[in-house]
This record gives sequence, C-alpha cells and structure tokens, in this order.
Amino acid sequence: MKFSVQKKLIFLGSFISLILISASFLLSFFIYKNHSEKNFIKSIDNSIAELTNSLGKNNKDDLIKYYKKFYEDYQLSMDLEFPEFKDNQEKYDYLSEKYPNIYPSKGFGLSQEKLMLQNIYIEISSLLDNAAISSGGNIAYAGFFVSDESGKDIKLVYMFDANFKFKEYKENSYFPGEVYTLKDDDLDMDPNIKTGGYILRGAKTRVLDIDLGEIDGNKAEITAFIEYDDTLIKDDIRFFAIVLALSLIGFFIILLVAYVLILRFVLVNNITKLTNKTNEFTTSIKSGKEISVINPNINTKDEIANLSNSFVKMEEEIISYTKELEQITRENERINAELDVASKIQLEALPLNFYSNKFITINAQIKSAKEVGGDFYDYFYINENNLAFIISDVSGKGIPAALFMMRSKELIKSRLLTNNDLCTICYEVNNLLIKNNKEGLFITAFIGILNLKTYELKFINAGHEKPYLISNGKVTKLDTLSNFIIGGVEDFKYEAETIKLNKNDKLFLHTDGLNEAINDKREEFSYDRIIKSLNNNKDKDSFDILNNMNNDLLEFTNSVEAFDDVTMLILDLSNHNLNFKFEKPNYEIIDLINDKFNDYYKFIDDKIKSEINIIFDEIINNYITYEKGIDLIIEINIELNNDLLIIEFINNGNEFNPLLLKDNYIEEYSSDLKLGGFGTSIVKSLSNKIDYKRIDNKNHLIIEKSVK
Repeated sequence: MKFSVQKKLIFLGSFISLILISASFLLSFFIYKNHSEKNFIKSIDNSIAELTNSLGKNNKDDLIKYYKKFYEDYQLSMDLEFPEFKDNQEKYDYLSEKYPNIYPSKGFGLSQEKLMLQNIYIEISSLLDNAAISSGGNIAYAGFFVSDESGKDIKLVYMFDANFKFKEYKENSYFPGEVYTLKDDDLDMDPNIKTGGYILRGAKTRVLDIDLGEIDGNKAEITAFIEYDDTLIKDDIRFFAIVLALSLIGFFIILLVAYVLILRFVLVNNITKLTNKTNEFTTSIKSGKEISVINPNINTKDEIANLSNSFVKMEEEIISYTKELEQITRENERINAELDVASKIQLEALPLNFYSNKFITINAQIKSAKEVGGDFYDYFYINENNLAFIISDVSGKGIPAALFMMRSKELIKSRLLTNNDLCTICYEVNNLLIKNNKEGLFITAFIGILNLKTYELKFINAGHEKPYLISNGKVTKLDTLSNFIIGGVEDFKYEAETIKLNKNDKLFLHTDGLNEAINDKREEFSYDRIIKSLNNNKDKDSFDILNNMNNDLLEFTNSVEAFDDVTMLILDLSNHNLNFKFEKPNYEIIDLINDKFNDYYKFIDDKIKSEINIIFDEIINNYITYEKGIDLIIEINIELNNDLLIIEFINNGNEFNPLLLKDNYIEEYSSDLKLGGFGTSIVKSLSNKIDYKRIDNKNHLIIEKSVK
C-alpha cells in the first residue's frame, strides 16, 4: 500500500502529538494523584496531631484514671475466649458483667466513680469521633496491646470507640474490653513510629501511641486508631483522569485539524503542483514527442521553491542529455548490429560443435567473453585416413582479435590441406602473421594430424595449454614440447612430436580461459579442477565430459563475468559403444532408446536406423508385455565394430529362447497381435545374425546388423 506525502506527514504529526499528549496526560495524572494522596494522608495526620495534643496533654490524667481501672478489670478476667453471641445485647450483657467499671450504666445506683469513668469514656470517644470526622476517616477507636510470654501472640484490647454509646450499638462499633488477635499481615509499618500505618482487620488505619508512663510499676500506653477509606480520593483521581483525557483529546483534535490545514495549504499543495508538472514532463518524454521545459512556477521562497528551481534545471539537463543519448544510441545500435553480424560470421566459419562417424566423435564448446572472440577451433579431413584439428587462442579481445583469428585460421587450414609437414606450416604462418602486424597480436595453437587407421598423432604445441589424454581409465596431462607462439619471432623453427593413441582413447584440449577463470574470491579454476572434473567423468561420452566440465566451471565462477574466451575440444576414439539399463521399465523407454540411438549414431544411414528402431520396438515391447509378476530389469549394450553393429538385449525374466520357435510364433503367442509384438520373423528379416544365450539366470539375445 502506497501513502502520499500528506498522509505520511499527517501520520507522523499525529504520532508525535499522541506521544506528547500521552506524556502530558501521564505526567499530569501522576502529579495530581501523588498530590491528592499526600494531602489526604496529611489531613489524617493533622487530625491525629490535634488528637495527640488533646489526649496527651488535656486528658492525660483522665486517661490514666480510666486505664488504671480498665486494666484492673481486665486482669480480673484474663479469660479472653468469648462465646458466640446471638446479638449485641447478649454480647453487651456478657461483657458488662466482666467489666462492671467500664460498663457503668449496668444496673441502678451508679456510684460517683462509675459516673466519672462514664464521663471520661464519653469525652475520649468524642475526641476520637472528631478526629475521625476531620480527617475523613470512618471509625476512631483506642486500646492497648498485650502479648503472651513469648511476645508472639499479640492482642489488641479495645478501650474506647467513637461509635459506641451505652446501650446503643452502631455498625462497626467495638465494645470496651473486646479483644482482637493481631495477624502478621496487619502490620504495615514499623510499630515504633508514633504516627504509623497498619492494615488492621483488613482496613487501612493511621495510628497514635500515647505514653501514660508507669502505672503500678507497669508501662502504660494507649494506641489510638483512625480507619480511613481511600475510595473517595480514588474516585476523585478517576474523575480527574477522565476530565483530563477528554480535554487532551479535544485539544488533540483541534491541533490535528489545524496541523492538516496548515500542512495542506503551506506544503502539500505545492508538492502536488510540482508532482503534476513532473508527471507532465515524464509523459512528454514517453510520448516520443519533442520535449520542452515545464516550469511549476512556485515562488514560496523556501525549500520547496528551491526544489522547483532544481526541477527546472534538471529538465534542461535531461533535454540536453536526451539529445546526446539519442545520437550515442544510434551509433551503438549500428556498432552492435555490426558486432552481431561479425559474431555470426565468426561462428559460421567454425565447423559444427559435434561430429561423429564410425571412427571418431568430436565435441566442441566455445564461449566468447565479448560479442566476438579470439579463440577458435577447426577440424577437417586432409585425406581419407588423416584428420587435422586445431585449437587456438589469439592475444587480445574484441574485433581486432576476431579479425586476426580469422586470418590465422585460414592461413593454417589452407596449408594443412596441401602440406602435411607441420613444422613448415607453422614456420610459414608465423612469418606471414608477423608482417604488417602493428598491433603486435599473436596466437597460441595446438595443431594435430590424426591417422584414423593407425591412431598415430603428429602435432605441434605452439605455446598453447597442454592437452589431457583419457586412456584405460586414467587421466594424464601430456608432457608436450612447448614451442614459441605463432606471430612472435620471425623465422622461428618449430618442432613436431608424434604419439600413438589407442582405441577408446579421448583427447581433451582447451584454451587458457578455462584454467584462468576466476570466482568472486579471485581464485582460479586451475589445472587441478580440470583434472578432477575429467576424472569424475572419464567413463562418460565426450558430450557429457564437456557438458559437466562447463557445469563445474559455472558452479565455481558463481556467475562472475568471464574476462577471457573459453574453448574446449575433445576427440573421442570410442564412439561405438552405447549402453542402457532400466529397472521396472514401461513402454515410454522405447522412444527414449530410439531417440538416443539416432542421435548417437548420426552417421548411420537413415534407412538402417529406421530398421534398427523397429528391432528395438519389437523386442522391448514384448519384454514389458509378457514378463509379468517380476521386477523386470532390461539392459541393452550396443557396440559398433567397424561396419557391424552388435546389439545385446538382456533381461532377468523366465528362460525363453525365441529362436526355437517357428517364424509364425508371433501369431501363436498373441491372438490380438499389434505392432510391437515379438515378431521373430520381422526381427530375423532385419538382422544379419541372431543368437541366444542363458547366462546367470538371464536371457541374452544378441543381434548383429551391418551399417554399410
């Protein structure tokens, strides 16, 4: 999905605004929250401070009197395990009996002491109530802590409760003398802090410790509690957050609208105008018509105006460059056309890259680094028995090298056709190439004459790469004499050599573009990789050897552009063998066998090839049709021995000798005979000789066919 500049800027502005507004919201929210919570706690602490002043100074004597009497009653009733009460009245009756002095309204005839204690209770409870109200708390009460001897089982004994009135029981009120056992999670702050915090009975509290000194030798201390609920402050903070969020959202919308309007009228309109003019200019270029400068006329005196002026200048330069480019293009097209013609002429001057007869198969590949190259190969018959061949590399690249190559090729070929003395030929060609050679070009060449009857090879290596011989399953680099290049030194005397090849040998030749090819690591393909590829493919035919060598080269160079021509030539003296093996074959292999045979033995007359195709069709078709219930394996070995083609069919089926049947066996063997049935009479009529053998539980049918 594509976005316009306007949309991108809007998204960017919106994103930045959201970040700023979110940051403002969070900052304001946390400042307000922190401030509100501090003020809330501060109001409670202020109330506790006032309570401290009242209880600690004005009412301390009353507290001591009440505490002394309360503690006496408490000591008299250490049984703190209370039964379950059905209601507060029953609870009140029970506790008033245990603590008669702190429940003075129980019964008649109140004593002056009881009235005094009751007045103290009411006064202290009123002070607690006032402190709770002024601080926003819900409940205020006071008591003292007691613990067992281990100091672990701490209990709170209630003394005063602002909600408790004699014979009046408000919700959440605590009876004097009621006991609460502290839990570990009740303590929220250090209890030694005078104005600390607790989570007592699940409620948040602020506390005050009032030191009464020693009473009867014991340290007396009362702790006052104010329970508070922070729901109100949370609601206030929540309300503030909602108002703040709505305000910021409104501000964001107003800011975004203003930003879009400013963006559109100040920036986007001019960019759109510039874009439209750009499209208009490019359209005029694509139309092929004469182009002219299109000025957007933007005069905003800012960066967009500078961009507009740069655009106008760019148009002027494009118009000028286009005219120059058209002229250069026309010239390049003319040169490319000439190079294309030159490349075709050069390739047409070379022989076919594949040649085969009953004596030899020749395969060649040539790849030029430029449109035309300086490498060449050639092969031709000097007479009935002698085949001449050449592979050569011209110094330099491009058209000069190609022209020099054509001249060198024709000079060598014309003399080979009239003279078998390689030394004389190289001497004459060398002197001719030196004359009028201002460019200083020269060639390296391997020139040979092969006698196809005796397999004797005469050759001269004129500064060229040494060839490789594949013989008896071994790859050997021939240690030939390296004569000087041709076209280098006038009147140079060249020396020829002679070696004897054998039937089935292969001779592989190449130019230095093969071993010097480099990859992306600046490593050369090298002679070692040439030998390795030849060893991996030494048992294959000449076509596969060249093809696999080329694949190895492509894999090594990894698409790095070649800087030199690569030419390969292979002479194969083992043209006469062809082998097939099929496991679980089907009828489609018949066409595969025929196609491969016809391509491999191109030199055989078409009529003879057609007759051999019928033999393949008849025999293979019946093997597949009638050998059921086994994992059939078919092998075919073909050998060309001079003018006699020997074809051996092998299968692992049941023993069957077709030669024991009469000629009309085919009609008896299959009542619905069609083309492709095992027609013994047909195969016999097309063959010169047929023989059958049973070897190692396999059927061997040997057919001989003359190819004259």
